[in-house]
Amino acid sequence: MTNKLQQGISIIYDMELNDYLMDKCIKDLNYKISNLGFLRGVGSAPKKEKVDLDWFIFAGTASFACGVIGAIVGIITGFKDNDGFFYTLIGVVIGFFLDALIGAAIGVVPGTIIYFAKRSKEQHKIDQTYKRLMGYYNDDLEKAKARQKLEEKEKQILIKQRDSLIARRKNATNKLINFYDIMNIDANYRSLIPIGYMDEFIRLGISNQLSGVNGLYYLVRQEMRGDRLQYSLDEISRKLDEIISNQHQIYYEITNMNNKCTQLINQATKAAKISAQNKQLLNAAVANTSIAAYNSQRIKEELKFQNFMYLYNS
Repeated sequence: MTNKLQQGISIIYDMELNDYLMDKCIKDLNYKISNLGFLRGVGSAPKKEKVDLDWFIFAGTASFACGVIGAIVGIITGFKDNDGFFYTLIGVVIGFFLDALIGAAIGVVPGTIIYFAKRSKEQHKIDQTYKRLMGYYNDDLEKAKARQKLEEKEKQILIKQRDSLIARRKNATNKLINFYDIMNIDANYRSLIPIGYMDEFIRLGISNQLSGVNGLYYLVRQEMRGDRLQYSLDEISRKLDEIISNQHQIYYEITNMNNKCTQLINQATKAAKISAQNKQLLNAAVANTSIAAYNSQRIKEELKFQNFMYLYNS
């Protein structure tokens, strides 16, 4: 009976460890899936700038320059074309204002010509820059769309694997509940940490019974406060160093499960990427993955466990 109890608890502990593994893998796959299929690596499309030139500045500058020239010409003409101080003065004043006005009016024309020439040149430079930047943007966009398309395929492959793991876990959970019932384990001790301690204590020969002063229940409560018997899998994953001393075997086994999960996810994501690049069909891409192999291996293990529990209960 001692050997049967030890083997039964060992089986339940194995089931709990793998339930922890599957839970963690499902969460990690969900995270990977949630980060796939987005359009990345592309900034905003370049905006075509407008020429920032003011016609008034060009026309005004040319008009002023020509007006000054006209005024000078008017003054000179006033001196040459009139005799006597009075007539000369009137001629200079009239020539100054009249020729300045005519010169200013004429100056608008070259100012406008210069403005349009400058604007055309600047616009050409802006158009060339915009065309070059738009070319870069379109190249990045095409590459990003190609990556997104591949990621969508990767995503579908990972979703299929995640769903297979969810189904596997659901099936295993039902078996685990049944195994607990067959072994008649108290409801307060039906979780990973208490069962891990039980497995360690019975394996080391510290106790070979569930109840009693030296029973496994009592020893587990010595290691853990009653309110800590039912840690969630998330809490175990986040607070492993706080919950369990690294001197206990269960600490190393949970750590190994963390490492195994990392390996499974890395292999799954790598295989999904390769399958997507090779345009492999979805079912074929999922059939030969690390997670598919894990599921097959667990089905075989659990069949052996069921056979033991059947004999234990008979």
